[in-house]
This record gives sequence, structure tokens and C-alpha cells, in this order.
Amino acid sequence: MQKISFKEFIEQVEQHINEYSPETLRQILMEWAKSTPSADRHQFLARLTPTSTQQQVLPPDKELLEQIRELAERVENGDYCDGWGWDDEIYEERDFGDESWTGEVDEFFSKAHDALVNGHYKLAENAYSLLFEILEMSEEPGHLPGSSDPTIMLETDLEEARDHYLRAIYLSTTLDKRPVRLLEAMQELNYPIGDNFNLKGVVNAQREPLPDFTEFLTRWIAVLKTENNDAARYLLCEAVMLLGGIPAIAELARQQGRINPKAYIKWIETLEKEGDFQAMLSAAREGVEGVPKDFVLRAKIASGLVRAGKHLGNVEAQLLGCREAFYSDPSLANLLSLVSIAEQNKRRSEEIEAAIDRIISLMKKEKGYESRISWEQRDTWEATASENLLNQAYLLAGRYKEAYDLCKNQGALGWSYGHNLKGLVLPFFLMLLSKGEKQHPAQNLEQVWEQSVNAACRYGCRLVDNEEEIKNHHIKSLDDI
Repeated sequence: MQKISFKEFIEQVEQHINEYSPETLRQILMEWAKSTPSADRHQFLARLTPTSTQQQVLPPDKELLEQIRELAERVENGDYCDGWGWDDEIYEERDFGDESWTGEVDEFFSKAHDALVNGHYKLAENAYSLLFEILEMSEEPGHLPGSSDPTIMLETDLEEARDHYLRAIYLSTTLDKRPVRLLEAMQELNYPIGDNFNLKGVVNAQREPLPDFTEFLTRWIAVLKTENNDAARYLLCEAVMLLGGIPAIAELARQQGRINPKAYIKWIETLEKEGDFQAMLSAAREGVEGVPKDFVLRAKIASGLVRAGKHLGNVEAQLLGCREAFYSDPSLANLLSLVSIAEQNKRRSEEIEAAIDRIISLMKKEKGYESRISWEQRDTWEATASENLLNQAYLLAGRYKEAYDLCKNQGALGWSYGHNLKGLVLPFFLMLLSKGEKQHPAQNLEQVWEQSVNAACRYGCRLVDNEEEIKNHHIKSLDDI
């Protein structure tokens, strides 16, 4: 279930209140009361007390930063840790010791939020910054005892806390310095910028609109255009949409789509949300033509062709989308999608053979995963292929001699054989030879076959999301013989 921001939550609550009559609201409240556990009844009644119509503004907590620094010093000195060792419950090593630090950190996050709400923006910024520095100490042993990922021990919603931190920076910084400072803070947090961490989260962290936001967006876009990394390109697409809507993101895609395929993806996804599937189909076609064919990210643009084609009942668009998605991102999942739609068009053999040619062509270029040098430039990663995928394609195409030849130089199968091509081919041949038998000669053959398919889904096959679909295709390939 998609998370709802604070702003969206309050707006939806108000919408419900306006829709319901006083009697309906009374009924809802009574149902809540009846379902409240006995231990929580006093708390329920306390919440029914009306609050003052005037929000009380609290003065700044002058001791807050010093208290957080004292906590940071204790954590850095290892005061909470007794030692490092194996934990039988979680089956891994971790720090042992006093885990009360979690309560202290949660309390300080709450106080940092109070500072933000009460307008003490610089205090909130500094408090959040110190707290995130404390959590970063978990990257090395001897600081924060508990889970190997201590952040999951906190009650604080860290995604919201990051948004509140960035909002405090926005509000405490002058307009001319705000874009650069905000981008620096995002990068310093070392959290992946994307759908869960972006400018929209900062906007929706509180109900009140951000001041000078339109002017900020103009300056923000100018700064982002000088950056050359995937995170900045994501933020640029988001900012352009916020400022100018669909026409602006379409223009950005046409101008920068070759180096920023995310612009096309954002354009396509926005049209899909609007329900304008004909325009979505046109944008996806444009993106497939405008982005280099070898870019892996182009496959997401091609998938827009597939989705638009489904909405419009356009089978040719679906086939084109699946074909181009596989060309740009040769993976087992994309191959199976291509096979499925090709069967509907009675072009299964033709499409599989073209897919095999693509795999062999990429393997001849010797483009391995090591060619993907920078994680900051994933948007322009180019397509790769492997023997594992070629092996899968041969079996799906019924080219068993080629699949057998691929296995000739493979070692003997052991208890763990994920990367060994024989791990799929041998059970496949055994299942093939036993087809039609009332009882398999090897009683556990079907179990071995299922395990081999599971392993094939996990090795050498990027972006495999639907394991059941993969199993069904392999089983169907046997049934078709």
C-alpha cells in the first residue's frame, strides 16, 4: 500500500468530514469507541478533549543541540556496546549492549519536529543533521547495539524525518542559496533519490505551502541542469513537472531524452495517470525512437507501449513494446513477455529466433556487467547478455542441441548449482524423456525440475519479478513438444 504524506492525509480527512453528516460522524466515532481495547480507553477519552483554537508556539529548546551532541559523543565512544558476536535468533553477527539509545534518538527526533512546527527552522535543521550523523555510525561496529540495521529499531518514520529535515533547510535558507544547499543536503544523506525521496516529499511534509516555491523551482531547475548524475536527472524531471506540467516534461524529453531517458518515462507515466492512453502510446513511440536502442532504461519506455496497447486493445503496439523492451534489456522476464504476446500473433518462433540473435550479438561484443562503471550513471547503462539467458532462450525455442552444446564445458553439478547451465538443462531433458510415463523413473524428478526452474529464475536473469510466470512457461515448453 502506497504511503500517504502528512499533507495528503489531512486533506483526505477534511474531505471525509465535509462529505459526512454530523450523525454519520457520530456513528463513526461510536464504532471506534466500541472497538477500542480496554487498556486504551483512557487515551481515547483524552483525545476527545478539544484543543485550543490558537496553536501554542513553544520557545526554542536551547539545550536540545547540546543534548544531542552528548548522545553522539557517547555513541562514538562505544558507551552503549558490550561486544560484537553471533546472534542465534537473527543468524548473523551484531553489536550487543544497551539498546536504550533507540528511545533517546526517537525522543530527539520528536523534539526536532517540534522545533520545525514552531518555526525554529535553523534549530530543527541542526538537530536533524546531528541525529542523522549518529545513525551513520551504525555503518561500523562498536557504536549502536541491536539489529544489523539499527534504524529499523526506531519508532520514528525516517522517510518523513528526512523530508522534515530538508523542509527545515528550505525554510532556514535564503532564496539565492536554497537550491544548492538543498541539493547538497540530499546528497549528504546518502539515501537513494527517487520515488521515496524527492522534492515532492518536502512539499507534502507539512500542510502549509513552501514560500517562494515557483521562483525556487526556476532556480532549482537551473542548478539541476548543471549536474551530471542520475539523481539530479530524476529531480529535474520532477521539478519540470511541478512547474510546467505535461507540456514541460514533453519538451524536456524531446530536448534531453537521449541523455535523460527518465524524462520520457515521467511523461508516459503522467499520461497514464491522466488516462490519456492514446497520447501515452504516441509518447512511448516517440521515446522508443528517441532514446538509444542499447540503453537498458529504454525498456521501461517500451513497456509504456505495452501498457498503452493493452488499454487501447492494440496488439501490434504490445508486440512492438515487448520486442523493444527485450532488445534494450535482454532479461528472462522480458523474453517471456515477448513470447506470450508473440504467441497471440502466431509469431512465437520468429520472435524467439530474433531474441536469440540479439543475445548472441551482445555476447560477441563481450559487454559484461563489469562495463557498467558508475552507479551514478545507471540511466545510460547499455544492454548485456549472458550464457544463462541464451540457455533459457534455446530451451524455449526447442533448440535442444544448442542448449546441450552450451553445457559441454560445465563442471559437475553439486548441491549448489545456480550458475551451472546443466542445472536447468539436465532436469529439462529428464522431464522430456519421461514425458508420457505414468510414473517418473526418479520419484523426485518433478521436485528437482521445480528447484532447477527456481534457481534459473535467480541466476543470470536480471529483473525477474514473476517467478510463477517463468515456471509456467518452462512447463508449457514441455507440453508443446
